[in-house]
Amino acid sequence: MRCARYTRCQVRAISVAMLRSDEYEFSFLSVSFNLTARALRASPSLSSCVGAGVGVSPGGGLVSFLIFPFMLWRMLHNQIWITWSRYRNARGNGRIVDKGIEFEQVGRERDWDDQILFNGLTFYIGAMTLAEASCLPVWRSDGVITTILLHVRPVEFLYYWLHRALHHHYLYSRYHSHHHSSIITEPITSVIHPFAEHVVYFLLFAIPLLITVQMGTASIMSFVGYVTYIDLMNNMGHCNFELIPKWIFSYFPPLKYLMYTPS
Repeated sequence: MRCARYTRCQVRAISVAMLRSDEYEFSFLSVSFNLTARALRASPSLSSCVGAGVGVSPGGGLVSFLIFPFMLWRMLHNQIWITWSRYRNARGNGRIVDKGIEFEQVGRERDWDDQILFNGLTFYIGAMTLAEASCLPVWRSDGVITTILLHVRPVEFLYYWLHRALHHHYLYSRYHSHHHSSIITEPITSVIHPFAEHVVYFLLFAIPLLITVQMGTASIMSFVGYVTYIDLMNNMGHCNFELIPKWIFSYFPPLKYLMYTPS
């Protein structure tokens, strides 16, 4: 009976959190629809780019159109991880920290999708202002390789030192401690940061995207694949259980530069 009451309370807490954020999220989704419609109306020759074998038209029409379903895909992807993680934690098998989730953590992490909405807004702005992003192909192999190399070298290097800096007592007490307030980590814990950290992380992981756009090697799939990869690593790295066996890293040491796990 005690377990049943706990479950009902948790469901009630999550439901209230979702209702509180509905007004903000529906407002942003309305703005997204308006921006998409405006970009498509401003795009004079959608068929010119599609006929040339590329994915978007001058003025960023199709780019803006694809941002909204891409946001929905990211939300679905994260929700799958959340559901699976809570199922595994409820079973209690293989948990790294063998404790239950506190109500305070549920309330603090209820706005986990805010960073997706923020990223969506910045993508809309970029699609409408960057001329180089007006005609992107669906796929370019050189752009995918460039994105991987830029992530493995400068992005990972800068991320390491940024994370070290955030653990300095000055920045930790003012910013990063909010992230580490969640003792029982869930996939969504990975994106629970103060707004200033969200901005810095976005600028950091946007380096491969912006450089490939300026080089003329960017593609729709390189954008979607890279951001999905970042979401995948964030979710997997903050689960309260191990998904990747440790022995794999012994046989494939370079794998540690492409992924990380909770422990």
